[in-house]
Amino acid sequence: MSKSIDRIKTILFYIHEVKFPTMEMIIQKLIDVGYDSSERTTQRDIKSIRDMLLIEVKFDRAKNGYYIDEESQKTFDEWLSFFELYQTAKVINETLLKSKENIDYIDFDRNKQIISERILENLLQAIFDKKKILFEYQNFRRDDTKKYDFNPYLLKQYQNRWYVFGTINGDEFRTFGLDRIQKLEVLNQTFKPISKKPKEYFDDIVGMIYSTSEKEKVVLSYTALQGKYIKSQPLHASQRILLETADELQIELNVRVNYELEEQILKQGEKVKVIAPESLKQLIKERLLKTLGNY
Repeated sequence: MSKSIDRIKTILFYIHEVKFPTMEMIIQKLIDVGYDSSERTTQRDIKSIRDMLLIEVKFDRAKNGYYIDEESQKTFDEWLSFFELYQTAKVINETLLKSKENIDYIDFDRNKQIISERILENLLQAIFDKKKILFEYQNFRRDDTKKYDFNPYLLKQYQNRWYVFGTINGDEFRTFGLDRIQKLEVLNQTFKPISKKPKEYFDDIVGMIYSTSEKEKVVLSYTALQGKYIKSQPLHASQRILLETADELQIELNVRVNYELEEQILKQGEKVKVIAPESLKQLIKERLLKTLGNY
């Protein structure tokens, strides 16, 4: 199975990096990295990419080469995360197999969320089958639990934590952390999703908390040093640089302002300043004043 994944990854990355490679070039690339290959097996691999990964690889007759369809680019970007996780796991596994003592030289995050495989399996099946679920949820603010009848749309990971996104009461969007879900039950009752593409609800969002507010142009000014980190790990896909000098990096985001964007700004402390919009600037200022009041 791992060899099949590696073959598909090799083909996909090669088509992405080399514009319009021919079938002969793809076959040669596979041979160069150690795979036996022929036109028949390579065509089968390309079909697997279309069928399994839902990435449309097309052939351009005019340029006599293959390319990733523009509409599949977002899907390709998402699969990059999977391939990164797969490659990391593969390297660590091979390292530990060489010697169990190698574990002394790898330090894992001890704060990772532990989720029952059964919950993940049931949630995914409910999402695929469009079945309602029933569960109890622990609310940290009210310090109690409440039962929810929920239509699950999407399983989503953010900052090493898993969440399920969907609707309650038919059309009210909510997000729940899997670590606080108890007594989950998949019901026989089905539901009709409001949207067939739930990921799109997060296109204009930083983090996990869905917002119905209007999109705004958020302008942030960072110190030059902090700006280097923001450039290497953008806050959002819409991020673009407005100004870059020896003292400052100024970026623009086109997003819906939500709680998690506020958190991302606040945790940068004195190294960031909100330029626009004015409403966000005042909101951050109020929260900082409340913080100062704690000392």
